[in-house]
Amino acid sequence: MSSQNVDTSEAFLDNSVLLDYTLDERDDATELFEEYSDVGKLTSENGHEEYEKLKNRRVDFVDWVKEKLNNGQRIGDINPLDFPNLSYNDESFARDLFGECANLESREEVFARLKEERNKLLVGYKNLFEEPLGEVEIIDPSKTPVTDDWDTLHYRLNTVVNNSNDQSLLCDATEWHTRGGSGTFVSMDTSDIVGDREEPIPGADNTIGDFASFALDAGGRQEINDTIAIVYSTAAKLDLLQTREFLDLLP
Repeated sequence: MSSQNVDTSEAFLDNSVLLDYTLDERDDATELFEEYSDVGKLTSENGHEEYEKLKNRRVDFVDWVKEKLNNGQRIGDINPLDFPNLSYNDESFARDLFGECANLESREEVFARLKEERNKLLVGYKNLFEEPLGEVEIIDPSKTPVTDDWDTLHYRLNTVVNNSNDQSLLCDATEWHTRGGSGTFVSMDTSDIVGDREEPIPGADNTIGDFASFALDAGGRQEINDTIAIVYSTAAKLDLLQTREFLDLLP
């Protein structure tokens, strides 16, 4: 990938970047949104729908914990995995939140921490998607249609990318690229998708809202783009960048 050939005017953002910004977890995501308002930030209907599901599920989780506390249980009495349909990252979110709450000295502090997390999710979603504040454009579905090539690419990516939602986002980004989009795809800077990962959580929905990152080392990028080229063409390949790599290309 030559940095001279990367179109930095707009980028299709992986949901991991959006979640990082919502929860203020990584400086790179905050920098992208707060210092580069002129860069177009996009996702597809699939990306938006999955993000909304995650937001709703985590808000429901916080409300579920608050209800149990109001019924007299202590934070140490609650097993977060009793909440249904936790994804991999939901489980990590729940454990981290419980760990923080367990170290607080009073019920009032626990309720304040839960309220803070709930507000982050709701306000973050509003800032990303709701007019007039929405910072992320949802691409017109006519630019990300489910064509025969989309279906074929989704099927072939199954051997390269472990998560169905991530496969769908890559298919959407490819269709968007072939219909005039920049072809720049930005994900967070960890590597859990291409290659091995932990066993599924028993009884959990292990596809919806699991916003881990693509393996954006040279091998991971090559595998994804080789698959795109087989189904579409070499011209349809994406510029797959970690958030920091993308920021380093911006003026």
